Amino acid sequence: MWIYPMLMRSRYNVDGENIVIKKYCKVEEHKTIQELFAGYVDDFEPTEINWGRPKGREVW
Repeated sequence: MWIYPMLMRSRYNVDGENIVIKKYCKVEEHKTIQELFAGYVDDFEPTEINWGRPKGREVW
């Protein structure tokens, strides 16, 4: 059993002879639409990108 990823998402400490592992949950507040676009500058102009010739079975 690979335990390392579980420990990365958990809080753990040693209590006497016991190892105590607790689930770690980081609670983030949801941002409002105003907060998401606070730094947006309205000078975006879409451009075409040349991705080259198809490779494999892509359909263009």
